[in-house]
Amino acid sequence: MEIHKIVTFGCSWTYGDELGNDEYRNKHVWGNLIANHNGWEFENHGFPGASLKSIRDSIIWYVTNNDVSDTLFVVGLTSPERQSWFNNNHECADDDPPWMQHIHSIWMIDNEKEYSELWQSALKSFIIDQQCRNWVVNNFNETVLLIDGISKIYNVPIIQVNMFDEVLEGVAPESLYMPGYNFGELLDDTKQDVWKPGGHPNELGHQIIANKLISYIDSAILTK
Repeated sequence: MEIHKIVTFGCSWTYGDELGNDEYRNKHVWGNLIANHNGWEFENHGFPGASLKSIRDSIIWYVTNNDVSDTLFVVGLTSPERQSWFNNNHECADDDPPWMQHIHSIWMIDNEKEYSELWQSALKSFIIDQQCRNWVVNNFNETVLLIDGISKIYNVPIIQVNMFDEVLEGVAPESLYMPGYNFGELLDDTKQDVWKPGGHPNELGHQIIANKLISYIDSAILTK
């Protein structure tokens, strides 16, 4: 398969949080570094605060609205403890895709916006009545299996990676790269200055992530 485009999905680590303004961020984020290395087009659908639920929604939206015949997907899996709820009344930018109409639990926990009492009650109900170890593991398994299934159904190469949170001993389909490791550990293991003050990778951190993925893409994706 000949690849001409890379599309990335994930949370703030994929988006490039703390890298700077849009132009600078888009230049230094790990997805664009991979694209430049291979001479590909690049689309970044990472979103700060995203959950596995909203990542699933974004990928489903993308494959049903775009030609993916020459595309590589790289999915940065976020914390499986997060949750998102679709809100048809959520205001987003005019050029945002529909899947961005989510309210994310991490936003509510960090009190980034003034949410209604109804939404605050929904978050409390989720934390008290739903969130447990079984739900977290099932959320992870459901996500990686669905994404792996999309890869097979649409015949599109997909790489899934654990970005920073606990690595679960759940399912490990073929598309899940380094199932027992995450990129946060990878960056820590370098013993270098790779972090921004808010806990996101800096420019060097993004380059290290890109280099790791480039090596894997060269050896496991482009040789097929």
